[in-house]
Amino acid sequence: MRKILLSFLLALVLSGCMMGPDYRRPTIETPKSWRFEEKEAREISNAAWWEQFNDPILNELIQVALKENKDLKIATARVEEFMGLTEATLEGAKLRLRPIVMTSLAFGFGILPLVLASGAGAGAQKAIGTGALGGVVTATFLVTFFAPLFYVRIEKTFGKSRKNKAAKTDGANSSQEDK
Repeated sequence: MRKILLSFLLALVLSGCMMGPDYRRPTIETPKSWRFEEKEAREISNAAWWEQFNDPILNELIQVALKENKDLKIATARVEEFMGLTEATLEGAKLRLRPIVMTSLAFGFGILPLVLASGAGAGAQKAIGTGALGGVVTATFLVTFFAPLFYVRIEKTFGKSRKNKAAKTDGANSSQEDK
């Protein structure tokens, strides 16, 4: 019974990812004003967003906030000291599990009439319903289990370099302030 249930669940999850064998990606014509050269796009994405407004007061406020936001650094250190990254992430995942599952179940039961359709137009309704139901089951599974896992992995990988860089910047700023 368990194997049948797992096989059905796997088929349902994978059905949301299927495309026909004759699928061709549609060509979409975009206006020239929407296109950027790669170099230009990199410059835009790496820029500080607030500098695009050309407002010196906003720039100054954000620089002061970033420089003197010791409360956020202290709070982050306390959370990591108290629980640790993995435990805090697991606790957050447990708190978010019920709302995610309840929302997904509500949507799934709303789509169920399409999946179980019969009569005129049932083929199209079943195709839409099966794809939507498979997609919501897949998305629920991925968000519930893999999002916290990826968060911990990324934070452990890139968080160290970011913390080291911040520590070097803080050390350089404090030595300049001492002079």
